[in-house]
Amino acid sequence: MLMTKEILTVMIQIFDTTKAEAFAERMLGILNSGAIALMTSIGHRTQLFDTLAKMPLANSQQIADAAELHERYVGECLNAMTIIST
Repeated sequence: MLMTKEILTVMIQIFDTTKAEAFAERMLGILNSGAIALMTSIGHRTQLFDTLAKMPLANSQQIADAAELHERYVGECLNAMTIIST
């Protein structure tokens, strides 16, 4: 069924940009919260946070070495938590 020009015009007029933006903002918040939860779980399960708690200021390679983890994934996890939570 094809839409007539009048129906399409009414649909465009009904579309509420403010509600759409609020919905998009809420969805982004939900996705960010889920990503933080996932990264927190990974950090906990790999004992990354325990390792960090015992270390002085360090870069991702030093943290990975101390935690016996691959530097790429340590960096990805920490970067994601830093970027998402801002």
